[in-house]
Amino acid sequence: MRKITLLIMLAFLGLHTAEAQVRFGIKAGLNLATVSGTSDLDDYYEEAYLGQGFNPKLVPSFMIGGQVDYNFGENIGVGIGAQISGKGFRLDESINFEGERFTYDERTTPIYLQIPLHLIYRNSGFFGAIGPYVGFGIGGRYKYEFDSESLRFKDDGKIEFTNDVDVDNEMDALTAKINPLDFGAGLELGYEFSNLRLTAGYSMGFRNIYPKDLVDLVDDTLNYDSFKATNRVITIGAAWMFGE
Repeated sequence: MRKITLLIMLAFLGLHTAEAQVRFGIKAGLNLATVSGTSDLDDYYEEAYLGQGFNPKLVPSFMIGGQVDYNFGENIGVGIGAQISGKGFRLDESINFEGERFTYDERTTPIYLQIPLHLIYRNSGFFGAIGPYVGFGIGGRYKYEFDSESLRFKDDGKIEFTNDVDVDNEMDALTAKINPLDFGAGLELGYEFSNLRLTAGYSMGFRNIYPKDLVDLVDDTLNYDSFKATNRVITIGAAWMFGE
């Protein structure tokens, strides 16, 4: 995590001294977040939920923060941001088993301080950006409900960002504990009206959202190879850039 942060800072300082036109801006938007899971994660949910696999749904959230663009000529530039970005996923299923109806609702909504570093291309008002990002967990909540005629269980609270997990019931950690670091790549496309920029973007995480201790526990206990879920976020946003 320190190495990634240092690389971003060095890139930012290097760009600051280069010959470039600098524009500052504020940015906000709607996030539609979910996760992508491995086959081992799907197998785990099939076993835990009476044959129902891992079928995450989108959850709405938000993105807000700042943006700095370094423009090298008319078409090419580099952008770096610092944004509060909500992510997560929801599971909402209803199952009939041996004449009894089971329902469960699991919602995990972590919030990250996200720092994207993008290569920017502009042409005739059209805008495109692509590059990596790193995110640090700063907040969020979880909720888990299981309901049937014979059993009812509910739990909710603040997400704990940690890789240290010591629980008897792994499901507690699936909702309450999240890996503190997220990184991946993002793509943005849009159009600029002078100072106003409208964009639609997609980011794909590479880092497992589940804590390392939990992953090791599940893999060892159930003989899995990769118990993993990674963030996926669609963003519809707007930015107001100051300066020409």
